[in-house]
Amino acid sequence: MSFRTGIELYEDWWEELTNETISTNWSIEDAIFANIEVAPGRIVLIGGPPGAGKTSLIGQWTSGLLASNPSLRCLIANVEMSPEALLTRQLSRISRVPLTTIRRRRLTPLDQKQVSAAAAQVRTMLDRLAFAEEPHKLEAIARAGSDFEADLVVIDYAQRIEPSGKASGLRERMNLLMSELRRLADKGRIGIIAAAAVSRSRDGSGKASYEGKHLSLASLRESGELEFGTDDALLLYPTDNDPTASVRSMLLKHEKARYGEPKDVALSFDRRIQRFEVDPWSTPGTASAAQGHDRYTSAETERQRWGESR
Repeated sequence: MSFRTGIELYEDWWEELTNETISTNWSIEDAIFANIEVAPGRIVLIGGPPGAGKTSLIGQWTSGLLASNPSLRCLIANVEMSPEALLTRQLSRISRVPLTTIRRRRLTPLDQKQVSAAAAQVRTMLDRLAFAEEPHKLEAIARAGSDFEADLVVIDYAQRIEPSGKASGLRERMNLLMSELRRLADKGRIGIIAAAAVSRSRDGSGKASYEGKHLSLASLRESGELEFGTDDALLLYPTDNDPTASVRSMLLKHEKARYGEPKDVALSFDRRIQRFEVDPWSTPGTASAAQGHDRYTSAETERQRWGESR
């Protein structure tokens, strides 16, 4: 039979739609991301310029998903950072102790207490979290996901992953990769979160730029199927004018939502602790950055004094 009538589909469709015991999506712990639907069979793509915080945001989402969904199992395939480095970022985010302070082992007694508490929290999730040994190859990622019985696969980032099929050129490779990710999500009923690089766009003067107002889905590097094959596509970029600021105003622009309503979220990104929070300032500016700086003044003073006394 080359088709199924609507009436043949009706019973199964309506039963699934009205079955309250079936969870159609996994909630992220942070309420500010409630509009992001991570679910079986869904692909969520986050694009952004270098240094925008894509890996940090995905790490925050992953941690929140594991915390909010006690049975969820997640596989991470990151081609640029080791599992240890990713876990250290989570320590910093949860403890609110700066990442540099943790890496350089310059913890005050208060820092140590906070980091130990954060480590205990991370530890509760680790039996449901795994890291791909060959994160550059989609075939190996799929095998690892199957072996681990993962519900969610995180790919960071798409342009560095080799599809299993043969392709000539980056664009064809990306098209093939997206097709294979689609089949993996649909067949295995797994959720996929993927990061993607973007290309510079031309500003009003014709200069190549990563400035957010010039970015769109077409900015996804070698976009092709990346743009069309994903269910939710978001762009993450700064909205302030201070690239050296410790805390930056950001926008998570919801460019595409196949199954719902897209909703942009204004965020602040504290790069010292790799943490995203809602930005109370709806327009670009430096007030939120200053607010974030004040929060850590006393803690930094204590660290300096502790360092001098050792």
